This record gives sequence, C-alpha cells and structure tokens, in this order.
Amino acid sequence: LLPPMLASDALRRLLAMKTCHKEVTEAYAMAVQVRGMLAALGKGSPDGQGLALLDVCSGKGMTATLLALMLPAARVTMFDANGDMGLEHVAAVPNLEFRCFDVFSPDASENLATAAGDADAVLVIGTHLCGALSPRLIDLFANTERLDGLALCPCCLKGSIRGSIMEAARARGIIPYQVLVQTLRNLCAEELG
Repeated sequence: LLPPMLASDALRRLLAMKTCHKEVTEAYAMAVQVRGMLAALGKGSPDGQGLALLDVCSGKGMTATLLALMLPAARVTMFDANGDMGLEHVAAVPNLEFRCFDVFSPDASENLATAAGDADAVLVIGTHLCGALSPRLIDLFANTERLDGLALCPCCLKGSIRGSIMEAARARGIIPYQVLVQTLRNLCAEELG
C-alpha cells in the first residue's frame, strides 16, 4: 500500500502528519478487525466487493484511507463533524468519500442507513472516539438497520464518564482503559440484547 500512497501528493501529505506512526498502527489494527468481521459474517470478497465501510468520527481519515486502498472494490465513507480540515487526499482514492456529519444529530441514524445503501455487508468503525462519542456510536449501531458489524477503539476518558471510570479502576486495581473497554462492551451487550 505504500507505493500508491507515496505516488500521490495528497496521500503523501496525509502520511506527513505528526501522529502518522500512531495513526498508521491504529489503522492497520482496525483493518485486521474489519477482515475478521467479514470472515465471521461470511460476507465480502478479498477486494471488498459488496462492502460498505462507514468510518464515524474519522478525523482526517487515515483508517478510512488505508481501508479504501486495501479493499479497492469497497465503498468507504468518512463521517466527521469537521469539514474544514485538509481532506485533499479523499479525492485521490476513488472509493473514498467524506460526509460532514454530527453524530449527535437527530438524523444521524438515517444518514448512516443512507450511506449503507444496498451493500451486501455494512461495517461501522470508530477509532479515537473520546468521551460520549463511543456510547453514542454504540447507540447508533444498535438502532440503525442494515449495519452488520461494529469495531470500536475508544480513546481517552473525557466528560462525565471520566470520574466513574477512574474510581472503578482504582477500586479494582486495573488501568482505567480496561474499565472503559469493559463498560463499552457491557453497553453493547445491553443495546444489542
């Protein structure tokens, strides 16, 4: 995947981000999860034919860009509330698009369902979802038709959840991120029944 990224000025600029090493590592980890979900679902071809990938709260879209290059027949959509960041690289990848999107808007579920279109498999991914964004994405996934899988990598502890997570981690003698992940896993189980 590196040669096509280096051949494009726009994609090279994406790789020049300060946090590139971290972003690429996380993007590859998410790619492994996506391939695992497709295998578990028994859907999708090795090139992504019939797949719609929805990267919610994508930021500049390192993960979405990598997945679009790895799965050239998939339709990959980046969703983020910030449409003013440098997104020149999106036009350099034919199967990648960006949509300005507020995850808390009343029509968020409808927007995801529309983006899913008539794909055979629809996977939702979220990387670096801070604070209330992770629980919100779980809620959207549970309440939007046509979504087949969710891969979520939460970020830091922010907002009202921070205090309770920190307190639970201290009481259990484990790191806060473990409590956060367990809490989100429990929320998924509750939401999905």
